[in-house]
Amino acid sequence: MILTINCGSSSLKYQLHAPDLSHVIASGLIARIGEPEGTTDHWVGHRGEHHRREIPDHRAAFALMMENLLNPEYDVIECPGAITAMVNY
Repeated sequence: MILTINCGSSSLKYQLHAPDLSHVIASGLIARIGEPEGTTDHWVGHRGEHHRREIPDHRAAFALMMENLLNPEYDVIECPGAITAMVNY
């Protein structure tokens, strides 16, 4: 799996691609980082979730992204080792 990440000053966007880049397996947006109430959006296919929560910094945003990707309810990846490459775009 290939994870692409786009970090802005107050957001983190991500997409998890199939190894051959043929399709996006999961994607998300973590926004309003550092503000009193941030938002998280996570999609797998047509299924998605939206949450409001405190996201103090980009480290917390990255942890939320990994929590979403590892969530067994979505069955995206079983461990971080399933990600073979990360690209910041």
